[in-house]
Amino acid sequence: MSKNRIYAPLAPGEQVLWFHRVSKGFIHKEVAEEWIITNTRALKHFLVTKQNSTPRTAYVNLVESSSVVMNQRRTSQANRVGNFVGTGSSSGFAGVTGGSSRSTSGNFGDLVFFLNGKEVLCFQGISDPNGVHKMIETVKRQTKSFIK
Repeated sequence: MSKNRIYAPLAPGEQVLWFHRVSKGFIHKEVAEEWIITNTRALKHFLVTKQNSTPRTAYVNLVESSSVVMNQRRTSQANRVGNFVGTGSSSGFAGVTGGSSRSTSGNFGDLVFFLNGKEVLCFQGISDPNGVHKMIETVKRQTKSFIK
């Protein structure tokens, strides 16, 4: 499976603006879902896997729907490694120390799409959900102004 190829069915003129792949399996990982936002709609494409024999796609039109960021959280990960070597004597203590540190953090949350007040699609645990939501709102404003 190509890292850059989108397997979901796209309409003519539809452009991918954002996508995320969901892998399933512990030892034998396989891509099970593609979450995609295009210039016209949001899609959740379920690929053929060992558990799913038929591909299917759920989607919602961006202009007709509303979207909300929910369950927002910030996660961070820090690693610290250090060591100390020293010698002791009756007159004092001498030693050498060293170490390294690494830290990463990010915002995660769910992007939920509603149509007529009902939840129709949810992208769970995506990184930078507010940035993706702002992109959707920009696309909707541009599309609405183009239609007028």
